[in-house]
Amino acid sequence: MGDPIATIRLAPGQPPQTGTFSPDLPTDGPLISCLMVTRGHVFPASFAIRCYQRQSYRDRELVIVCDRPDSAVAMLVARLDDPSIRLIETAPASLGELRNVSVAHARGALLCQWDDDDLYAPDRLAVQAAALKAHDVVAVFLERWLIWWPERRALAASGRRTWEGSMLARREAVPAYPAQALAEDQVTVERLCAIRPVLLIDRPHVYCYVVHGRNSYDEAHFETMMGWASNIAALDRYDADLKALSSDFPFADYEDARAARDSAA
Repeated sequence: MGDPIATIRLAPGQPPQTGTFSPDLPTDGPLISCLMVTRGHVFPASFAIRCYQRQSYRDRELVIVCDRPDSAVAMLVARLDDPSIRLIETAPASLGELRNVSVAHARGALLCQWDDDDLYAPDRLAVQAAALKAHDVVAVFLERWLIWWPERRALAASGRRTWEGSMLARREAVPAYPAQALAEDQVTVERLCAIRPVLLIDRPHVYCYVVHGRNSYDEAHFETMMGWASNIAALDRYDADLKALSSDFPFADYEDARAARDSAA
């Protein structure tokens, strides 16, 4: 059994119910479809793919949707030759519409958002799948996640909320995404939470949200996130804190690739 994890069950018309559970991390179970939308840039998508391939939960697939033909990601997927990874090429569309394409092509009973610019610990799927199995809910979200801003040498645990990007949900419970370019997952998750019970778990170290300079949101958005964060690594502890997490996250390789991208720009 793993270390106890604090939980909050949220259900429409009911007060939040707090609790804990000690996960027995599964290596197999219902097929989980990890859904990744990308514009086709090998950085940072290659790192999200690497994190997918390192997951301890075996019954999984990665559905990649790209609206750019003949992209660098397409070439990477072909080179990897991983039968659990499928690339779907489609016409240009909003982020919400592309997410709907990924859902349509998913084969799993469970859907997991897998954003292409973030990093994931090897037990992310197992932890959330265990939480879903142990509770009478249709979806599991992280209450906190890590935030890494390498350009500023900043690492922190986020503030507490329902982080949309961390969703692992039963397929039949997920509403369609709206056809919009930003906050499309927030709309969908708010609709889901308004009608079905969900669970928040406090396990920030399974997901690292990365500010890499070309995210969908502008810098002011991330300033707000960092201002709301906790456990911010002191500057003299930054390198040590990264090293302590390096077995779960490819920080050094990611930073090297980011620097190479910026120098080539």
